[in-house]
Amino acid sequence: DTLRGASLPQSIISEDVRSSDFFVFLLWDRCGTPPDVKPSLHSCGTEKRYHIALECYEDAEYPMKQLVMMFKGVDSRQLANPREQLQAVLKFKKEIEEKPTHPTGSSS
Repeated sequence: DTLRGASLPQSIISEDVRSSDFFVFLLWDRCGTPPDVKPSLHSCGTEKRYHIALECYEDAEYPMKQLVMMFKGVDSRQLANPREQLQAVLKFKKEIEEKPTHPTGSSS
């Protein structure tokens, strides 16, 4: 849980990620809100936090010990006509799977 503060909400969450020991991503059919800083290299806050967590995991100066990615299976009816949020999740998942940086798992 992240408490509200005076700065932008996604910035507060990003700082919480930097101080975390573990980060678990559970994604299904929504990627989340666009980043609060424009322009951004990321399509949503979830993608931004993934990259922050990955940087922390690879850098010995941060406490990140483990990073876990899980994608819940999506119903075939949703896949037949994916809305914008689901399209963003599918694109994000594909990008992660194509990079050997981090193994992924799926749940259904």
